[in-house]
Amino acid sequence: MRPLALGGLLAALLLMGAGAPAVSQASSAPPPQSAPAPTPSPARGAESEFRSLMFRGMRSMDGGDYATAVDLFDQAVKIAPRSVQALFHLGRALVGQKRVKQGQERFTAVLKIQPGHTGAILGIAAIDEGTGDYPSAEKRYREALALVPDPRTQRQLASLLGRSGRSAEAESLLNQLLTADPEDADIRFELAIARMLHGNCQAAIPDFRRVIESQPRRVTALFHLGNCLSRTGAAQEAREVLERFRKTQEEEKRREDIDKKVHFGLLEVDGLAAAGKMDEAVKKAGELVVLAPENATAHGFLGSLLAEIGRSDEALVELKRAAELDPTDVASLTESGRLLAQSGRMDEALEYFKKAASADPNAAEPHRFLTILYQQMGRREDAERERAIFLRLSGGS
Repeated sequence: MRPLALGGLLAALLLMGAGAPAVSQASSAPPPQSAPAPTPSPARGAESEFRSLMFRGMRSMDGGDYATAVDLFDQAVKIAPRSVQALFHLGRALVGQKRVKQGQERFTAVLKIQPGHTGAILGIAAIDEGTGDYPSAEKRYREALALVPDPRTQRQLASLLGRSGRSAEAESLLNQLLTADPEDADIRFELAIARMLHGNCQAAIPDFRRVIESQPRRVTALFHLGNCLSRTGAAQEAREVLERFRKTQEEEKRREDIDKKVHFGLLEVDGLAAAGKMDEAVKKAGELVVLAPENATAHGFLGSLLAEIGRSDEALVELKRAAELDPTDVASLTESGRLLAQSGRMDEALEYFKKAASADPNAAEPHRFLTILYQQMGRREDAERERAIFLRLSGGS
């Protein structure tokens, strides 16, 4: 989301975003019984710039513009050299630019500040896996799992095991995950891949079909299904599936081109908003939503603009749509929760903050909101628990 000029119950929280430059140790976390006071105005300017740089950097990465993202995150790090948020995303952008060694250095810097940052651990694991150092990658995946037993990380570990020839272990782990969540298409896809790599296309085919039923545009599933059908002698169906793969791939390429237009359009919108031309910014953002109605970032950006000018009901519609399109969009989930809390819909706000916290185990800000909300709801033990998580993730003490 764009940095907002906020009022109301939770205003101080967004003005003190996790990872942003802090004025003093006292401002690094909410006190147990009341919302934190806003930081003094001199720091607020630097913090606003930090949040703007982070937002623009994230949007640049969404558009595949890693060079711009590196530049923006690098500026953010200069403002807040110990911000794990800025260092982590700078590492991601550098890896996206194929500057793997420098990316790994940033992930290592994150771990020196926050040793339990699973995102940085997984970033290094992915680098190790990409360079063929499977034992080191496996060690890091297991380290991350010991910290946060996340199904996505278990899936990554299973994928690594399958690629390193340990198909039976991979299948066993994936079957356990599927038992817990039979509708998870990503787990089922990895299971199909493991079976295919083990030479059992016959067993993989039903799983590839199930994946495509729930995700018809998943080109990799179409490609592997076509190949498995060909290997098992179903030549006619294989040709039909591979033709569907080619058409879907072309459609996805067109969608990616539109997404790039949206990315550069949103940079223009951000510039308009920064110049105070909010009506023009909202109009332009609305045009981008029409151009790409399935683009979560466009909906989220429009929602944040509408929230900033006080059109909260319209903003909430856009933010909820963004979160629906991309359930991992922590910013849209968090901002939805904030608007719901502002309107007194505490129970619904709580669900959105919980979703935001689940979407990214390393995101500190949802736990900050949960702390305040639980305080307002009189749930003291829950507030203390969330405060402890926030302090751990943000590097506070």
